[in-house]
Amino acid sequence: MLAAAVKTTRIRSSGSELGERAFAAYLRAEQEHGRIHADADVESLALALVGTAHQLLLTRGPQAPDLRDRMRRTTTALIAGVTPDT
Repeated sequence: MLAAAVKTTRIRSSGSELGERAFAAYLRAEQEHGRIHADADVESLALALVGTAHQLLLTRGPQAPDLRDRMRRTTTALIAGVTPDT
């Protein structure tokens, strides 16, 4: 689903906006399927996710041993408030 959002967004965006818009499109699709609350601010959430990825890559580098874990933990924390209880 994220790949389709990236492809669709690429037509309308360029540069640094692409990742943010692609994540927002993906999160909107998740909203439509009820996996993210309807009132969640997906644009802000997308910005936070992209900003987290940029920060981790720039400060730790792509080979950092804890990169995936930090991204997973941060993503989990960010989406915890916008996903339905299961």
